[in-house]
Amino acid sequence: MKPISFAKQGANMPESELSLEQINQKRGRVVPFIIIAFFISFMTPVIGFAVLAFKVAPSEVTQNAYEKGVAYNEILKAEAAQQALGWTITNKVNLNAPGGPALELMIKDQKGAALEGLTGEVRFIHPAHSKHDQNLTLSGGKDGLYSLPITDIGSGNWWVHVSLAKGKDQTQKRFSLML
Repeated sequence: MKPISFAKQGANMPESELSLEQINQKRGRVVPFIIIAFFISFMTPVIGFAVLAFKVAPSEVTQNAYEKGVAYNEILKAEAAQQALGWTITNKVNLNAPGGPALELMIKDQKGAALEGLTGEVRFIHPAHSKHDQNLTLSGGKDGLYSLPITDIGSGNWWVHVSLAKGKDQTQKRFSLML
């Protein structure tokens, strides 16, 4: 009688001695594991990103974007109207002005004629700290020259925003000023 072997037939045999059927049976055991590993490696990040997408609340970059866009269109129209006016503003600091240093603004129209009777505001904006910002009112002006005392403005680099109006016509200018 032949002894019974519990080992699979051909399990310890070199592959060259195995039959084609035995080789296919060995390979067939690995293929399902390869397929499962592929799908697990593919689906894990997809599921992870889906969970992350649902956990993180949706965020808006801009609230009321449409209304802000419409308001920006109005700003563009105002800038186009300002360009059509052709007003020019040149600035200079006069250290020898009566009453102390002054910011002088020369304002001319499109034809180069001096503009009188403008009213407006000049904002001095401190780049480092907003507590130093100051708003000054500008009015009058003779022969297009508007003088604004700057004795209360500290020394340093300032951003200056000039807003002027005459009736419905308005203009603005921004520039940097070193005092």
